[in-house]
Amino acid sequence: MYQISPGFCWKQSLNPLTPIRKVFTQRPLFGLLFRNDLTAKFRHSLLGVCWLFIPPLSILLIYVYMFSVIFQLRWPEAELSSRWGFGLAIYAGITVFSAFSDSVMGSLNLLVSRSGSLKRVPFPWELLPMSLVCANMLIAAVVLLLLFVLSLLTGGSGSWMSLVWFPVIFLPFLLLTVGCCWFAAALGLFFRDLGNLFGIILLLLFFSTPIFYSVRMVPESFHVILELNPLTPTVINIRNILLQNSPPSGGHVLSSILVGIVFFQAGFCFFEKMRRRFADVV
Repeated sequence: MYQISPGFCWKQSLNPLTPIRKVFTQRPLFGLLFRNDLTAKFRHSLLGVCWLFIPPLSILLIYVYMFSVIFQLRWPEAELSSRWGFGLAIYAGITVFSAFSDSVMGSLNLLVSRSGSLKRVPFPWELLPMSLVCANMLIAAVVLLLLFVLSLLTGGSGSWMSLVWFPVIFLPFLLLTVGCCWFAAALGLFFRDLGNLFGIILLLLFFSTPIFYSVRMVPESFHVILELNPLTPTVINIRNILLQNSPPSGGHVLSSILVGIVFFQAGFCFFEKMRRRFADVV
């Protein structure tokens, strides 16, 4: 028997507590989905959970060795006092971007891959992108904290007190990513070839995000491009608190919160609006 999606309600969809309430009421299911997404990459492997951290740490050592040891490059900001500062700064940006891009690209085929069971069983579809994002964000948060520790061990000027700001910066980034993944999951169900288009968009987003360069290196006439990039405030603030021992920019924090809430709410509304048509295409 096919499930019938409930009618769309603007009042519920525009309520930011609606998706949070659904997670709370479906805690066991969300926990199961979260664990499955978290363990999917190392299920039945010999080293188990270690595979969550072996690839990012291996890549980190490569970046540190190439940029900080071989090329001996230095980040423009003098506050980045770690002798491995350049490699750490680059990898901090890559970690943030990878968490976003992996979540978005993974959401494109998320509903398609589970269409067989979802079509016949009543299911809270919106939990699928949320669980995927939370799994990727947990890995990214752990890697960023390891970067912070490594920066301290190599002479960085970070402070444990700066970690107080970490949730303030990371939560809006989480909301932004969840909202984008709701868009991607809904669109991916109707347009199966969006993977190629999203790949191009994410490539443009990658190079317009200050990952391999500092904002100070960009001509002022191009700053508007960085300001329109929703990932820019997160990357800058993550570097500030973890590697430079400086408080996050108030303007960047405010813009991150506003953008995160807008994308989160818009993505949820779009997903809820389209869900009545899901059964017609799966």
